[in-house]
Amino acid sequence: MGRFACRLLLCAAISARCAASSVAGPEVQPSDLTVDVIRRIDQAARDRPLESRVQNVAGFHGDVVSWLVSRAPLSPAEEVDRAAALHAEICGARKVVPTPVALAADFQALTARMPPDMRPAEFRFTLTVLDEPERKAFSGGGGFVYITRSLLKELYDEGAERQPRLDFCLARELGHIGLGHCRRGHELKLLEDESKRGIDLGIDRDVLRSLLHTAVAAGGSLARFLYTPQQEFAADLFALHLCRNARHDTDRALDAIRYECLRARPDLAAPAEPGVERPAAGPRPADQPDPFLRLKRLQMELSGEPDSAAAYGLFIYDRETSEFRRAAEQSLAVGDRAVVFIHGLEGNGGFYLPLMKEVARNQRGANLEFFEFRFPNDQSLARSGEYLTRELARVCTTCRDVDFVCHSAGGLVFRYFAEVHNGEFCKAIFQATPHAGSELARLRTLLEAGQFLKGLKLGFPESLEQAILDGRGQIAYDLHPGSLFLEYMRAASCGELHADEIPAREYEHLRRQRLGR
Repeated sequence: MGRFACRLLLCAAISARCAASSVAGPEVQPSDLTVDVIRRIDQAARDRPLESRVQNVAGFHGDVVSWLVSRAPLSPAEEVDRAAALHAEICGARKVVPTPVALAADFQALTARMPPDMRPAEFRFTLTVLDEPERKAFSGGGGFVYITRSLLKELYDEGAERQPRLDFCLARELGHIGLGHCRRGHELKLLEDESKRGIDLGIDRDVLRSLLHTAVAAGGSLARFLYTPQQEFAADLFALHLCRNARHDTDRALDAIRYECLRARPDLAAPAEPGVERPAAGPRPADQPDPFLRLKRLQMELSGEPDSAAAYGLFIYDRETSEFRRAAEQSLAVGDRAVVFIHGLEGNGGFYLPLMKEVARNQRGANLEFFEFRFPNDQSLARSGEYLTRELARVCTTCRDVDFVCHSAGGLVFRYFAEVHNGEFCKAIFQATPHAGSELARLRTLLEAGQFLKGLKLGFPESLEQAILDGRGQIAYDLHPGSLFLEYMRAASCGELHADEIPAREYEHLRRQRLGR
C-alpha cells in the first residue's frame, strides 16, 4: 500500500472508538444451560430492542475508514506474512499444547466448507491451542485461528454433544478472516507504522488509534484485533451459516452465544423469586455488542422475522385504486388463482406494478389475484426465504394454484421456499435469476459509487453514509458464486435435504431475451 493511499486513508479517519472490556460475574459452566435456563435467556434476548437508525449510523464516520481501506486491501500473501509474524510472536510468548487429532480434523472439515474466495490459496488454515486461563477464541488473519485450553475443555469432547457450539466459536473466527476483518486490522496497523515512519498529519498517535475502525489491541492481549459491533454481527451470521452447511443443529450452535449471555447475566441460571425483579444488566460500552442482541439477531435469521414487519411481507394489489395493502390472513382460499411477484436485489414495492396493470386489463387475468412479496435488500436470502414461507402460510390456504414471477435474487428467495421447505406451487417463472451466483455481485462497489454520486445532491456526508450502509448487507455475499447460501441450495436441489425433488418442468427461465410489455 503506497504512502499516498495511507495519507488518504488516514485523513479520512474522523471518529470511531473501539475499546475492549469484559463483564465479570460468578462462574458458570456450559452445563448450566438447561432447558429452563435456555428459555429464560431466549426470552431476555427477545425482549432486547433492536438498534435504532441513530445507533446504526453512530459508527458511520469510522466506517469511512473501513469503507476506503476495504477498497485498497492487502494481498493475501501480504496478509499471510503479517499473520505469520504475529503467530510467531504469540507462540513465542505462550505455551502451546497439542491440538487433539479429532478436533484438528473437524476444524479442517469446517474450513473446507468456506466459500473459495474466502480461503485464498496462500492461506494455510491452522488451529492452535494455547495454555491460557482466559476463555477465548480469536484469529490473527491469514488462516491462523487460536483457542485457549480453558475454553476448549468447556466446549469440546470426542462426541458430538458439544461440537455444534465449539464449531460456532471457531466458525466466527473463520468469519473474521474470510470477511476481511483481520485483514482490516493488519491494514490499520500498517497505517500506524506508516505514520511513525514519516507521514505527519499533526494527529496525536493515541488519538489516531482511537479513530481506527478495526482497532489493534494493546500489547500483551491475546486477541490482537478489536472489532466493531457490525463486524461481530457479520461474523456471527457467517458462523451460523457455516454450521448450517456442516449439518449441525443450528439451535444447538447458538448455545455458544447463550453461554456468553449466561456469563454476562449469571442470575438467569436460577428462576426469579416471586415479587423480586431481576437486576438490570450493567451498562456496556457502545462499541461492544450485547450478547443478548447478538442472540436475538440470529434467532430472527432462523425464523425469517424482518427488522420491520410493517414494511415487508405479502401485499395484495387493488385493481380499483392500483395500490397495495397488506394481505389479510387466509385471504386466498382453495381454488383461487393467484400470482405472487418477487422483486430482486435493487427492487422494492411496486417493482412489478406496470406488469400487474397490463395483465389486469387482459381478459385472461380477470380472475387472478396479484400479490407482491417485499423483502429487505440487505438481509440474507435464507432469512427472506424463511419469511416468504411464513407469509405464504399466513395468507394462502394452499399454494397449489399460485404462480410465482421472480426477478433476479427474488428467484433465489422463492427457491428457498420451494426446495428447502418443499413448498407447493403451480409454476415459477425466473427472470435473470443467478442460480449459480453472479460475478457481478463483486462489482457492488460500482453500484455503491453510483449511488454515492447520485446522492451528492443530499450533501457529501449523507451521500457517503447511504453508500456505506447499503454495502453492509449479507445478500451481496449470498450472491457470490460458491457462497454458503448457494452451496446450501445446491444440496437442497440435489435432494440431500428432502426426498422429493421439485420437478424441473415447473420452473421456466427467461434469459437473454428482450421482453415486451
